[in-house]
Amino acid sequence: MTMVKLFWEENVPEIAIQSVRVALSECHQEIFSEGIEIQALGWWKDENSYHPEGHLHPHRSIEWYFQNSYSQERRQLESETPLTFLDWAPEKRESPHLTVVVLTRDLYRDGYSFLFSDSGRSSIFLSTFRTKTLQENALQELTKSFVAHEYGRIIGLDGNPLKEGCYQSKDRHEKYCAMAINDRSSPKDWIRVTKERMALGRYYCPICKKLTEP
Repeated sequence: MTMVKLFWEENVPEIAIQSVRVALSECHQEIFSEGIEIQALGWWKDENSYHPEGHLHPHRSIEWYFQNSYSQERRQLESETPLTFLDWAPEKRESPHLTVVVLTRDLYRDGYSFLFSDSGRSSIFLSTFRTKTLQENALQELTKSFVAHEYGRIIGLDGNPLKEGCYQSKDRHEKYCAMAINDRSSPKDWIRVTKERMALGRYYCPICKKLTEP
């Protein structure tokens, strides 16, 4: 999958958007040794996104995918439903691609109090809600780690029924690997992995690389 469509809500820090683009390019290059095309689309909607009666037409805006997923009680956005809708969007049948959405709203799914990021089959959500107060460099590098982890999940680095990934490997994976942590990892774990991968200049470990080999 060498095409990415990148969307973001208004008020997402510019440094976060830039970090997502850089991380996607670097991760794809590290694993597949080739470039990736990224279309930057902002908070996209077409000119006919709204029905005359005021509701959103299906699939004609990025907001449509999220419109029924916000929990007023929790004040968070449930991620699983819009991820599924995006994974099965009609345009993906015509032109397969990876969808990445950067959000200012806080994310959750059943069983989790919050998520920094989440992913489906071909879609990734990233939230700046809990990182927006960080200093610019910390926001930049943590965002890259979240991207690397979710991108790794998309391409199968978190486990494969025919091979062993970082999560299931009998061999201990490298501490810096973006797939060495999971959705239940603490902020301290994310910071540790981020510092170690920055020191080494790579996102993934050799086990991850083997998962993508024929």
